[in-house]
Amino acid sequence: MKTVLFDHHLSEQPSLQHHSLGLAQEHGCNISKQGLDKRFNDKAVNFLSTVFKNYLSKRINTGAIKSEWEKKFSAIRIMDSTEFKLPASLCESFPGYNGSGTKSGAQIQFEYDMFSGNVENISLEKILVSDVRYGLDHMDTLSRDSLVIRDLGYFNVDAYKKLEAHKVYYISRLKPLMNLYQLVNNQYKQLSYASIIKKLNKSGKPYLDLDIYIGRETLYPVRLVANLLSKDATTRREQKIKDRRSKFNKADIYLNKLNLFITNTKREMVSSDELYKLYKLRWQVEIIFKGWKSILKIHKVRKMNANRFRCYLLSKLIWILFCWDLYNTVNTCAWQGMKESLSIYKCIGLIKLRVISLREIFMNSQHKLYQWILSIKEILLDYGLKEHRNGRMKVSDLLKQTW
Repeated sequence: MKTVLFDHHLSEQPSLQHHSLGLAQEHGCNISKQGLDKRFNDKAVNFLSTVFKNYLSKRINTGAIKSEWEKKFSAIRIMDSTEFKLPASLCESFPGYNGSGTKSGAQIQFEYDMFSGNVENISLEKILVSDVRYGLDHMDTLSRDSLVIRDLGYFNVDAYKKLEAHKVYYISRLKPLMNLYQLVNNQYKQLSYASIIKKLNKSGKPYLDLDIYIGRETLYPVRLVANLLSKDATTRREQKIKDRRSKFNKADIYLNKLNLFITNTKREMVSSDELYKLYKLRWQVEIIFKGWKSILKIHKVRKMNANRFRCYLLSKLIWILFCWDLYNTVNTCAWQGMKESLSIYKCIGLIKLRVISLREIFMNSQHKLYQWILSIKEILLDYGLKEHRNGRMKVSDLLKQTW
């Protein structure tokens, strides 16, 4: 347990020899690297899996954010995934995409609630598990009147229908090249991207808010909210397309100028401007993933057997939950005491800096754990506050946080 929980913090990609040397020097346990490799077996995976699942299911609610949005939604659930390549030797257990150069790969699915701070889902998955399938399989964990904000890959018309059947609200970007229709004089007339731009320019308003239908064979009613991008944002989109392919198609020319969202929220619940701001909350998960990769090095995997890889990833998921609990607890204190928020990225880094002292406490001085937690709280409050860029709204403003 000590080997997988702490050694990867002291070395980016610890080897079996690294583990063996540490066990000999610190605990007088002499074991060869071959013997240690055999210990990464099904029993080790099951043990760490049990520890992880128990931690995830029995954790205490460490903090809660008060928000004006609680009057309209029971939760705001953010879900996303991050994927990474694995050594080709793991392709049998974690197959990659055919023809893409990724012979082996894995992904971590992650979902949390903005109100409670609770991690609702986190799991190691094969890279071939689609986001939309994962989202559909975890539909039953959603509470009535919750708001779901996810990346486009989690949605299709079937997903929209099932969310609505569960009495759940959603905000999603519109999938490119999806057929759009308006009901005019009891007839469905196709709505083009060019006509959306024309309507926006004619109205002189920042947003176009329409009731439309999407799909092909079966038309599904949604609310469309559109706004025009700035010239700089349009240029950035065009450059991204040029980086991926050499030619533009006609639809690209119009799509590059638009932000297009669909939702089942009512206008009296969420205005066009509010909907745009709520979707911005989704980008916080990218900062979380950045911390996992830049600081915890969750995507760095050397050649090893599949069971050893699973043990390493499970141990890192346990660390992620531990960092998340500390972050949420102290973040609540920061908001109540200073009306400031912590940076999850900074907090992961600061906690890692204190990992050696924590390891000593876990091994030899567990009665000092409370003092360690008090000391890390002060460190996070002093050095972990979020820095705010000029011209960007704070997350607390997007979330309409209250005291």
